[in-house]
Amino acid sequence: MEPGPLDFSDSATTEKLQKLFIERQGREAFKVLQEEVKPSAADDEGEADEEEPVRDKEKERAAVAQRIFEELVQKAQIKHGALERLAHERAQSFEMLITGPEGLPAERVEVRTSKETDETEKSPSCVFGLEPFEQMRICGGHF
Repeated sequence: MEPGPLDFSDSATTEKLQKLFIERQGREAFKVLQEEVKPSAADDEGEADEEEPVRDKEKERAAVAQRIFEELVQKAQIKHGALERLAHERAQSFEMLITGPEGLPAERVEVRTSKETDETEKSPSCVFGLEPFEQMRICGGHF
């Protein structure tokens, strides 16, 4: 089951992201980032309403958390081959899941090595093949 996207408005998520950022980038970098994300006084005056004079602190916290996440991802150092190993491990886990009890026969599932691609994230991350059984070709394709 996919955990879904991060909830930047969740205080536990925010605290963990802040802690991770401070560990990796330092407290000073965290303070600078907070100041960059805070709305300026001019923004407050332009948006100030008589009905809603107080800034939405929760939205500010979520914006800071999202920016922290983006900075962490941008500066992440991933060791060579780590993503390929992750892809292979996920493929093996998927294979075990679909060939488990009441699943597909194991001989119908094959894990292939991953290939680098230039396609966008919107495209499928893997290719599923539905090649027929070798026996089906021998039997003339009859079920």
